Parts: sequence; C-alpha cells; structure tokens
Amino acid sequence: MSLELFPHQTTGADFLAQRGFACLWDEMGTGKTPTAIAACLRIKASKILVICPAIMRSVWHNEFEQWAPNYPVTTVEGFVSEPPGDGVTIVSHATLADEAPPPGSKARRRQSYSIPQLKAGAPYDVIILDEGHQGFTDYNATRARNFYIPGGGLYAAARHVWTLTGTPLVNSAADLWLPAYGPLRQPISWYDWCQEYTVMKPSFDGWKPTGIRHPEKLADFLRPHVLRRTIDSLGIKLPPLTTQTIPITLPKAELEQIMRGLDPTDHFRVQRAMENGSELTDAAIARVRHALGLAKVPAVIDHILNKSTSLPLVVFFQHTDVRERIYQYLSQHQPNLRVSWIDGKVTRNQVKAAKEWFQDGRLDVLLVQTQAGGVGLTLTRSHHCLLAELPWTSVARDQAIARLHRITQTRPVAAEIFRVNGSWLEDLLSSVLTRKSLASNALLGLLTTSH
Repeated sequence: MSLELFPHQTTGADFLAQRGFACLWDEMGTGKTPTAIAACLRIKASKILVICPAIMRSVWHNEFEQWAPNYPVTTVEGFVSEPPGDGVTIVSHATLADEAPPPGSKARRRQSYSIPQLKAGAPYDVIILDEGHQGFTDYNATRARNFYIPGGGLYAAARHVWTLTGTPLVNSAADLWLPAYGPLRQPISWYDWCQEYTVMKPSFDGWKPTGIRHPEKLADFLRPHVLRRTIDSLGIKLPPLTTQTIPITLPKAELEQIMRGLDPTDHFRVQRAMENGSELTDAAIARVRHALGLAKVPAVIDHILNKSTSLPLVVFFQHTDVRERIYQYLSQHQPNLRVSWIDGKVTRNQVKAAKEWFQDGRLDVLLVQTQAGGVGLTLTRSHHCLLAELPWTSVARDQAIARLHRITQTRPVAAEIFRVNGSWLEDLLSSVLTRKSLASNALLGLLTTSH
C-alpha cells in the first residue's frame, strides 16, 4: 500500500476478513472505506462489488486508486449493461431500487433494471454495502428486498458481504431484522423480531415498532458480527462540538399561512411517521416543510453575512428552492463571496471538484443538500456549519455535522440549527430526533469497543 493505516483500521480489516458477513459500524469519520479496502487485500479478492450512495462513487473510486492501485476500477453511472468482470465495480444504491416485472408478465423489463446483470456477475469475492442504513432497513423497500431477502437477495452472490455505516439505527431495532433474517439466517418473522426488540405502538395505519427493548440481549446477538468503535473509545481526541438552536420568530399571519392545511389531528400521524422514518409524502406535509424552509432563508442569509460567522462556512439544506434563494442573493449582493453547492443533480465529478475547491480554500460558502452530501464528504477546512432546515431523521442530522467534526479537524466545531418558533411540526421533529438518538445510543454503547 502507498499509505499507512491507523491501528484501528488494521484491526478492523482483520475483523472483516475473518467473516463471511460482517458489519463495520465504526463512528463517522474513523475511516471505514480504507478499512474495507485493506480487508479486500487481506483475502486477495479479485472481484469486488461496491454498492454505495451515488455521491460516494467517486470517493470509493479515489480510495481504491490510493490504497489498492493494482485493482482495475469501473464506476457505473446508471444502468448496468453487462455483468461486472474482475476488479472493482462501483454502483449506486439506486441500482438495486428497481423492481423486476412479475413472473410470466409480457411487460418489457425497464432499461434501468440492473439486478439480473449484477447477479450474472456472481460469484463475487466481496460485496460491500456502504451506508447500509440508507433505504436498506425497511423490508418493504425494493432495494432492501433485492439485497437481503433469502432465496434471491444479492447478498448470497458473494463469499464475503460487509455492510458499512456509522449510524445503523435510523428508527428502531426493527431496522436490524433484514440482516438477521437474511445473511445471519435467523428463523424469526419481522413481527416476532419487533415484539422481542421494539415497543409496538398504535399508528394511523396499524401497529408500528419504536425504540429498543432488551438492548443487552440484542447486543449479545450482534456482537460476533459487528465491530463498533467511536472516536472517543479509540482514544482519538477531536476538538469540541457545540450544537445550538437558532430560533426564528415569524409574523403570526405568516406562520398561520404556512401551517394552513394542517390541524392538531395531524400531530399524531406525523409523530408516528417520524418515529418510523416513513417520511410523509402527502401534499399538506410537503407544502408546510417546503414553506418553513423558504421562510427561514432571510434569517440564514443574515447569519451568513454576520461578522461573527466564521468563514469558510457549510450550509446544509433540504429543498432546492432554499438553496437557489440563498445562492441567488449571495451571488447578486456579495460578489466577493465565493459560493458553490452540492445537490442530488450534480455529477460525481462536480461533487469532487466542489469538495476539492472548498478544502483548497477556493470557496467561502458551500451549500450542501443533506440528502445528497450528508455522507462521504470531508469538509474539515470549515469548523462552522448551519442547518437551514431540519432533516427527517437524527441520522441525517448527525451525518451532516460529521462532515466537519471528524479526524483531521483541528478547531472546535459549531453547528447551528434553524428552527421556527411556534411551529408544532418543527417542535415535534426536533423532539423525535432527540428520542431516536437516545434509543440508538443505548444499543451502540453496549457494542462499542476500544480495539
């Protein structure tokens, strides 16, 4: 190798190499990607499939070039047109998200359906599922079934399957049923798993799992297959992190207009949806979240221009309109301020360029869509970030902040979260995010080790 691993990455590579199915749940910023690549070298893998968020494809490509330059690497931008060959093939999560036509159907297979090609490339020496919490925890999700379900799941097409994420629990212990039922071959139904390890609560569409029950028992089951280290447990000292809420008070008439279409009876169903991570897509909720984001834009801009705000600065957003308004104002009124953005529409080369420009000192403000850029990026040139909008899950919030608060950061990090006063939707979202974090930490704390 051309670079040197940290000791915890060496032990992590050994852990993965010794197991057919393994979960690397090291905390964000500890370097899971080089760890997995080192494990590939240990087992002398010749055919590797990496499944990752679209924005991470360039990261994996670059990391393989650095740590394992002898591997030929193919990065697939869209449809997998032929079975992967030897070397490393990198595809996005979306590759597994399409559904096959029903058996016997005369309907033509959609061009974007790549699962048969991936299966035709088997056997793989290693399949790496990166950020395995994104869309792979709900058994109703097509990508989750295509990967995990016994008898047809892609996981069975490899000698080694390694899942990587620093935030494995998005909603509740129900998130862990699929790997238990599939690769770990536990003969337990989803309902029985939830009865054992979650609290079932009534919802507007039935009973839903929340939280974690019997965390000690669950940790004992997972421990042989999971490696979890935090920055603290490894003795790595990061600068302090301060998280602060920035309250925004809107005129009463404006807030009433924004919240119009929702009433107190919506509170219960929204809470249940948040607790289960099933982001509501009905028009009323979508409109209110969008309107709240736009209403915050003037306060966010004022904060960016405040003399006490540290530059360079990272601003996380959810909606494209929010980014467009911030960018348009700064471009027109602050021409000396160098601004760019990353969202779900930019190419992997544009993502790479924006990150490098920011880290090299050629940008003052980087606007990052939480859904697209909240993982995989290292933005440690900044030690100050703003969350202009609250994401739907605590995982997304924590992942975003970890772009700055990670190894190689040398200064105290400040994260400021904008929140509208008097909006029960934002109050509820903030409360549920806190509860989810506490439930997740209860289990991860039991699994955390120092080696």
